[in-house]
Amino acid sequence: MTLYLKEIEQSDSDDVYDMFQELPRFELGSENMANGMSKDQFEERKKKLVDDAKGINLGKNETLKISYIMYDDNRWPVGSIALRPNPNKYWLTHSGHIGYSIRPSQRGKGYGNAILKLVLQKAKEKGLSEVLLQCDEKNIASQKVIENNGGVRIKEDGSIYYRIKLDDNN
Repeated sequence: MTLYLKEIEQSDSDDVYDMFQELPRFELGSENMANGMSKDQFEERKKKLVDDAKGINLGKNETLKISYIMYDDNRWPVGSIALRPNPNKYWLTHSGHIGYSIRPSQRGKGYGNAILKLVLQKAKEKGLSEVLLQCDEKNIASQKVIENNGGVRIKEDGSIYYRIKLDDNN
């Protein structure tokens, strides 16, 4: 199985739309604004995600954010992940550099570990030496994924905050 990340594009097809419809709107600290959107609304959402990756038309508390889709070698989208290479104070406090989600139908197959590992490589390529992540204290699966990728707990307050130092092991 070959897994890879691809930056979200306006030209992404209905399989990406279908994935975002499967991902829960709210789930243990994560939010998927695309869930429940019509296809026309999702086209506008994709445009916003493409613009976010370029730092265009950012709103209050927004920062440059690169959204990726992880595909398996069959071109099946299994999850999404976003990287904020230079998060502002708001994002450092509320979420960190990275947020991700795996389609519920594809969970428990190692995709969470893979998607985080792949984006950590992207973060290193962008010159980051460490990243911060946050997950809900009830999200045991995400805790394991982050810890499997070198995450060290740095704070707990209903959410768990992690630091991953990027080195030759990531």
